[in-house]
Amino acid sequence: MVALLGQLIGCNADECERYAEQRCRGNAAELCSYARDSTQLVLTSVGCGSGACREDGSGAYCALAAEPDSRCGVAVGDTACEQNVLVVCRSGFAINEVDCETAEVRGKEVYAWSVESGGVCVATPNAAFCARDDEPSAACPDVALESGCDGNELVSCRHGYVTSSGVDCADRFCSVTPGYAACMVEAALHPLCPPDISGTTVCDGPNVIECAYGHREGQHPCEPGYVCRKTSTEAGCLNDNPDAQQP
Repeated sequence: MVALLGQLIGCNADECERYAEQRCRGNAAELCSYARDSTQLVLTSVGCGSGACREDGSGAYCALAAEPDSRCGVAVGDTACEQNVLVVCRSGFAINEVDCETAEVRGKEVYAWSVESGGVCVATPNAAFCARDDEPSAACPDVALESGCDGNELVSCRHGYVTSSGVDCADRFCSVTPGYAACMVEAALHPLCPPDISGTTVCDGPNVIECAYGHREGQHPCEPGYVCRKTSTEAGCLNDNPDAQQP
């Protein structure tokens, strides 16, 4: 859920030995990675500032303090709520504090979930996180999905709660599929789209239809002189002249 990131404060020109090797040096977390457009391994360094660099079995990281955090002892999924502040933990140390009211994130590590202001910290049996409301939402009926529909608005979900507002589907229709929610071209299922998979394309007359679990998620017409043809893997616009060389 978290990754080593922050302000890169320097690149050591010395090569390191193993890709993805991590370690603490002083109060900085060092990561061995490839230099841009090169096969040379170099060290990048993330200073931990007022926090402390710590190491565990997964590598080096910046903790908020040098000592283990008691709040992490009751964390579920490495997260816990302290009033309206979300505490993110790693190996017993706090690495992030997220104020769910202001959406301010404290810590050098990246908190991977989007947060919007005006939220509340909620603790579920699976994890704690910032949500828009303190109760589960009908917009997120499938607790396994990370998106849902609040009317015609596409929203982000976690464990049945709305975590952030999303996209107004406008002239499209917000629809929940078995895999995710999305703004679809129409609310009804499309008869040519397979109901059990996503990422497929089919032909509907001169149009290439992008399918998602039976829905028409997108479409585009073929240009003049081209027709929609279904190959063994996908549909596409092919030259209507069979003797012409295809692009």
